[in-house]
Amino acid sequence: MAEYISTLEKLTTNPPCDPTLRKELHGKARSALYALESVHDVQTRIFFGPVVLSGAVIAIDMGLFQALSEAPQTVEAISTNISGDQVLVRRVLRLLSSTGLALEDSNGKYRATHMTSYLTNPAVESAVKSSFYLCLPMYVALPQYLSDYRYCNPDRADHNAATMAFNGLTFFQRLAQSEKEKTWFSQYMAIHHDGEESCWKSREISEYVSRIPADGDQVLMVDVGGGMGHQAFAFRNAYHRQGRIVVQDHESVIPLTYTEAGIEFVAQDFFTPQPDAYKNARIYYIRNVLHDWPDDKCIKILEHIGDAMGPNSVLMIDEKIVPNRDASDRLVFYDLAMMCIGGMERTVGQFKKLLHGAGLKYESTIKYCKEAPDGIIIGKKI
Repeated sequence: MAEYISTLEKLTTNPPCDPTLRKELHGKARSALYALESVHDVQTRIFFGPVVLSGAVIAIDMGLFQALSEAPQTVEAISTNISGDQVLVRRVLRLLSSTGLALEDSNGKYRATHMTSYLTNPAVESAVKSSFYLCLPMYVALPQYLSDYRYCNPDRADHNAATMAFNGLTFFQRLAQSEKEKTWFSQYMAIHHDGEESCWKSREISEYVSRIPADGDQVLMVDVGGGMGHQAFAFRNAYHRQGRIVVQDHESVIPLTYTEAGIEFVAQDFFTPQPDAYKNARIYYIRNVLHDWPDDKCIKILEHIGDAMGPNSVLMIDEKIVPNRDASDRLVFYDLAMMCIGGMERTVGQFKKLLHGAGLKYESTIKYCKEAPDGIIIGKKI
């Protein structure tokens, strides 16, 4: 027993740097934690789950993460630094310490953990607030919605847990009404894949893209629903291929048509047909869009892409791919979040069904991320 405790203490003070090993150890440690849990531990984990998120929002608003440093500080010093109520500061710090977001030493002083600086990133702060103010109300509404829906799988974009939580507004309509919440969510999405590999750095995908012919006048890539072009820029920087690169998204995301650094930005609703100017592109790329929508909406999106594709065009769907077994907790949490808006994370078989429904054929799947279930589903015209 002493050997087990010693090993755990070493891991706590000196965790390995290799990300693959860290992930494996984390999974084993979590399994061991579940095996060791008492009834009271399970109660704490389930009953008080939202308290951690609430505490993180409070700590951000109070400036506690900013105030913590590697050097231990007294509660009095931290309270003075942020002009906070000493009793309240102590209570919130206890919560942070109990959840690994701060460290309390034997003298009752507090210091930062390796994650504290991450939580001072403005984009991460926005992600926390987006999770609390936007996502949590949907999770609260989901049980009642499923009960009312007689426990059928949610398949409507206009009637779901989000519309129940937001007084009839869809998730995206709610975003459109609040500039602050839209900014939070946009920044949340910008860091959504922090620490994960880019598909464009995958050797297998690079080899696939290199076989696609292109010239300077033709549209090489259309990034459908591509936001502010993060993937388009990554594609251009990875390959330096000839041909035009076009990013399309809703006018609320791209208010004006403009060109930046050789990439064209165009306001385009993916539920409408592709303009003639962007037909017959070599690559139609769509990332993290389909999981937002039920099957009928996904098929409509894919039909419009399929109508624009030429005989030499390729469709690349970049999404999280649900395995047939042993899905990670992160992936199933994403799936539940998508359930709230009528969407879902899908298996390869479910993507094949979407392609078939849109009159397209499935060619292959390329997994590109060791640390996450992300992959590219490749489709072509029949």
